[in-house]
Formats: sequence, C-alpha cells, structure tokens
Amino acid sequence: MIVLGLLVLVAVVAVAVVAVARGGDPVTFKVGSLSFETDGTGMFLAGAGTLLLTVVGIWLLTRGLARSRHRRQEMRELRDRASRNEEAARREQAAAAEHERSDDSTQEAPTAEETRIEESGRHADTQPDDHFDSTPRER
Repeated sequence: MIVLGLLVLVAVVAVAVVAVARGGDPVTFKVGSLSFETDGTGMFLAGAGTLLLTVVGIWLLTRGLARSRHRRQEMRELRDRASRNEEAARREQAAAAEHERSDDSTQEAPTAEETRIEESGRHADTQPDDHFDSTPRER
C-alpha cells in the first residue's frame, strides 16, 4: 500500500509540473454571466485549490461527526452511570427504612411523661443534630 501511495504521489507531481510548464494557452472560464480569462496554468492551479478546499472540508466534516459521536457516547455513559447511582441510593434508602422499621418495632415508644421538651423545642432525650446550622447553638 505504501508503494502504491508513493507511485500515485509521483504521478500527481509529474502532471502538476507538466501542466504548469506547458499551460500557456489562453483559457476562458464562464460561470453564469461571469467570464474569467486565464491560461492553462491558472486553470490548473484553480482546480488544485478547489481540490484542496474540498479535502479540507471533508476532513473538517469527518472530525466534527466523530466529535459529535464521542459526545453522544459520553452523555449516554454519564446518564447510565447516574441512573445506576440513583437506583443504588433508592435501594440503600429502602434498606435503611426497613432497618429502622424493624428497630422501631422492637423498641417501646416513650410515654408522654417520659418525653421531655427543652426550651428550644427539641426533645431532651434525642441527640443533637450533626448537620451545619448557621446560628450558633447554646450548650
């Protein structure tokens, strides 16, 4: 394959050299109502430039499509991972709730006389909250 590619490149260079060297004949290029006067070398270079722009356009298109495909795959993987994490969290919550229900059923509920409420409105027999509170607590 490498040898074939090199042979094609040598042939392209040979054609380009001949076209530029012997392209002195006048050529008229008409596009609609526009008309361009040039020689064979100018037409050859215009064609080469057009081919180059076509190749660059196709290359940009394929790169963009590959990038879009990669993003879609990444988003799909992230969504799958998030749904698995949510499902695991639901299972853990359900297991914790079941565990609390089984613990609550084995303990007796305190009577009204046993439950004391402090001035702050919190039950005296409960543990203080471990979460962040913006107001300072009095101890």
